[in-house]
Amino acid sequence: MTAFLDASSASSTDEAGAVAMFAKVRQAADTLPEPSRMLMTMVNERDVAALGPKLFPYIEELGGFPALSPARSAPAKAPVFLLHGSEDNVIPSIETPLIAAYLQAHGNPHVEWLLTPLLSHANVRPAGAREVWKLIQLWKDILSSE
Repeated sequence: MTAFLDASSASSTDEAGAVAMFAKVRQAADTLPEPSRMLMTMVNERDVAALGPKLFPYIEELGGFPALSPARSAPAKAPVFLLHGSEDNVIPSIETPLIAAYLQAHGNPHVEWLLTPLLSHANVRPAGAREVWKLIQLWKDILSSE
């Protein structure tokens, strides 16, 4: 799994190296016993829709702490600001609006979120003035919140 994360991180700075690392991860996945092979293949293919339900039976074993899941934790009542890279290649950006909607549906009216092409998973990326302005607006809201 760390090899997958390393390859994901390298994809924004060393594309050729990342391609080679992903190829190694895919080859390694083929040698795993089931169900690990199936799960790692879904990770490699970034098939989040299929992976989530397959991982569900292992959640308790892997760390079923309530804090690891918004659905199992008390929803935050404090203002929440979510910032996510729209080009994140590790955590699907669809997670941000889903978490925002969950918090709002469970009584938190103070949720703001921004998906921005200025960020990948861990790197700042070039983008236009409009995207920079959206990020400045979010930071203004964060800094002026009570």
